[in-house]
Amino acid sequence: MKRIAKIILLLLVLGLVTQAGFTAIAAVNNILSPSAEKMYSDLIQDLKVTTTYKNEMDRLIAADYALPDILVAYEYLYHNFGRISELEDLVRSKGNGKSWDRVLADYQNAREPFVPREFDSRTLERLMNIPALTPDDIMIADQYAHVTGRDFDTVLDARLNASNWASIASNFGVLYTANTLPRVQITESDMQKYKAQGLSDEKIILAFVLAGRLDLTPKSIIDMVKAGKTESAIVAEMLQAKYN
Repeated sequence: MKRIAKIILLLLVLGLVTQAGFTAIAAVNNILSPSAEKMYSDLIQDLKVTTTYKNEMDRLIAADYALPDILVAYEYLYHNFGRISELEDLVRSKGNGKSWDRVLADYQNAREPFVPREFDSRTLERLMNIPALTPDDIMIADQYAHVTGRDFDTVLDARLNASNWASIASNFGVLYTANTLPRVQITESDMQKYKAQGLSDEKIILAFVLAGRLDLTPKSIIDMVKAGKTESAIVAEMLQAKYN
């Protein structure tokens, strides 16, 4: 009899949890305007947001965080291999009065810089001979290992046992779900032209990377860099324009 009572109690608790989840989702649907819903759904589709990560964004919306702030933070973290556990912290910092420029700069300064690992020739040959593995998979696994502290081989094994990165991203808490990394094409003439304007190789490459990420022309980013704007200032300005 006690066992039956415990089972009934457990079912009641699960029912309340499920009901609360539906209530939160319904609240989100009621809060968002049609234009906001489209902006939200576009990000979910474009960045291959997993169900787990969408649920976390829904929770933040239901908790009265501003949707534009959530989307700015999510897209920024996505492109920087950020983690879902960091999302609310960024949104909260913005809500507490910091500018996005300051929030993103503080985040970047607090992170340990990513340095791609150097593979010896035998290891690299072994990896490249795995049919299901691409060079992008190797580089993405390296990033996952860096931000999570997990062993590189553990991450790679998880990828080999899955159909894509999106299917395992939630297991690691990393927002990046694409199977490829962005490609940047810079001609030698571009490099020489902008170096003649006083820009370093590093700043030129950064400008082209940001241009591709933010869907802008390299020249527009170069102009911002020449005007003295930092990476965080440029990204903050463009993402706010996109989501506000």
